[in-house]
Parts: sequence; C-alpha cells; structure tokens
Amino acid sequence: MTGYYGKSVQELAQYLMKKEYYDLVGTDLHHFGHLEALSTRPVLAAQLKKLLDSGKIKNFEL
Repeated sequence: MTGYYGKSVQELAQYLMKKEYYDLVGTDLHHFGHLEALSTRPVLAAQLKKLLDSGKIKNFEL
C-alpha cells in the first residue's frame, strides 16, 4: 500500500481495499526500512484504521 514495491502494486492494493476484498492484514518486514515506510505515511494509517473499523478483518479470529 505504501508504494515501496512500485506504483502498480500500490494501485492494486488500494483497489482491493476500496472493494473491501481484504480479510487479513499483515506486513512483510525484513529490515528497518520497511517499518519506516509504513510508519511515515499518515494516509496509510487512516486507510488501515478504516479497514480495521469495517469489521471485515479476521486477524482476531486466528
């Protein structure tokens, strides 16, 4: 969602979020740069909050 892996991946992630196709939320952190990319984007935080508030995310069922 951050664009870290390119514009086409970011656009697909945003499309999937808009269509509410997500069931689980996770990350693929391998180094501090990945964490920094996630933590410095307030728009991403707002999008993730909206997704979590939707009640459709099943992370808590695991």
